[in-house]
Parts: sequence; structure tokens; C-alpha cells
Amino acid sequence: MKITTVAEIADLEKVIAATVLSLRSGDIVGVNADSSYALLADAFSPSAVMRIQQLKKASTFISPILIGRAGTLQGLAVVSPDVQKVIDAFWPGNLTLVLEPMPSLAWRASKDAISVRMPQDAFLLKLLEQLGPAYVVAANMKGGKIPTTAGQAAGNWGSEVKEWFDTGVIEHPQQSTILDMREGKANIARLGTLTLSEIRSVLPSVTMLA
Repeated sequence: MKITTVAEIADLEKVIAATVLSLRSGDIVGVNADSSYALLADAFSPSAVMRIQQLKKASTFISPILIGRAGTLQGLAVVSPDVQKVIDAFWPGNLTLVLEPMPSLAWRASKDAISVRMPQDAFLLKLLEQLGPAYVVAANMKGGKIPTTAGQAAGNWGSEVKEWFDTGVIEHPQQSTILDMREGKANIARLGTLTLSEIRSVLPSVTMLA
């Protein structure tokens, strides 16, 4: 179990390049994903995605995808004008979009829907810019407390995770707002940091799911 303090890395580009190679070979790493420390795999590595699903004992939930560039979404899902509006207004940030993935995607992630977010953590953004889409889930044990430090998260998983990247304590973890934009609709499935009024200022047609 290795914990690397990001602020102490001398050659960040070199470390990110090595980490990308490691992820593409099927490894799992731990990162600060804004609301918690999380397990991260290359979304296009079936073995790594399966390992996370086995570790979390869940494979049926909508696949959680993080990206480092808004333009990456074009290759994952249909980006309507309304989707582009909320991306321009709120990414990177605490807005998760639920979308229908491109049917041609060759991955183990879910085929019916994906949840996509562009995070704020600077190190994670740099990593995702080089890696591409990542499959990312909170690093808590089933039913356990959400880890807000790399040490807490590493203690949960031991040698299952190759390396943890510590960018500090998550002082005030806040859930993202989840906006379901499948089938041309815009429904808020969960209110988080972003409020209904903030989203309506960009997309007046948005509604709350009952």
C-alpha cells in the first residue's frame, strides 16, 4: 500500500505518465474525487472495472465516469444543445449528468446509462486529461463512512489498490447534483451543491424527479 503526497512530487508530468501506463495495464489507483477519496480505473479496462465492481460488491448501478476535458463527452454520449449549456455553466464542478452512452462503446461499463462528471481536483484533472474516461467509485466499504483522507481510504483496501494520491483532507465533502438528461429531458434526480434555481437559470425547463 503506497500513499504519495502530490504536493511533494518533484516531476508531476513523469508521475502522471507512469500512472496512465499503469492504469491502462489494468491497475487501480486511489484519488481525491472532490466529495470523497475514490477507486479509479481506466474505463476501457474491462478487468480493472470488474475488479472495482467485485470490491464494491456492485455491478448494476449506473456506471460512474469522470473525464478531464469537456470535449471527451462527445465520444461517450450524444451532447444535445441543452447538455452543452449545463456543461459550459457548471463544469468542472459538482454536477453529474446521467446520459445514454454511445452504443458503439466497447467497455464493461453499463450500456443503458452512464453518469459523467468533470471533477475539480487539480491533480485528478491532469491525470484524466492524459488517461481519458475513468471509472470511479467512492472508496468506502459497503455501508461504511465516506473516506475524506487518503489514509482512511487506503486502510479500507490495502494491497487491492496500487497507489493512493494524497491531495489533502476533504474538509467539507459535498455531493454533486445529479441531472438526468436522457431522452431529451432534464430531471434532477438528486440535489447536491448546485441548487434548482442555479440550474434553472441556465435550463429553465429542468424539473425535480418525485
